[in-house]
Amino acid sequence: MTLLTMTDIPTEYNISVRSISRRSSSLILLLSFIFLFFGCSAGSSASNSFPQKVETVPPGHCRVRAEVVRIDPTLHGRSENDPCSKAPCVAWILVKNVIAHGSGTDQIGAGDTLQARFAFTLSPTSNEEFPTLNNQLPGLSVGSIFVADVQLTPPHLHAEHGSKLYMIYGYRKLKR
Repeated sequence: MTLLTMTDIPTEYNISVRSISRRSSSLILLLSFIFLFFGCSAGSSASNSFPQKVETVPPGHCRVRAEVVRIDPTLHGRSENDPCSKAPCVAWILVKNVIAHGSGTDQIGAGDTLQARFAFTLSPTSNEEFPTLNNQLPGLSVGSIFVADVQLTPPHLHAEHGSKLYMIYGYRKLKR
């Protein structure tokens, strides 16, 4: 078997082989660019097909998923118009997980038990009691699981309740 080299090929064929070699290189380069372009754009459109909800939490707040573990039956209202003079407002909640922190938030973690004051009580709300409340609340009981933004209250309220006290203005009930 004899191997041919470029010098053994007649000149008219030699030019054609070089031409084919250049065309092959150009074709490979072109295909590489096409693959990169469509490969990258397909990847970016795939990530856009799953919209990601951005959790925005106000400064000083922490969004948690929690469970009510104990309710203080004492009525803590400051006046007869205060909703907390008609129904319990204070409960201890077990943080199941932290969804998001706002800037300057007190450090809260999963497994923490917090004493929380519910601004609109732990009872279900109604339009008669709270006509300006846009979303009426279903009420919570021991064992209820919910999502809420919690906010550390001013220090003078901590002394009143014997420990740090967190405020909850609204929640979304998940279970029970």
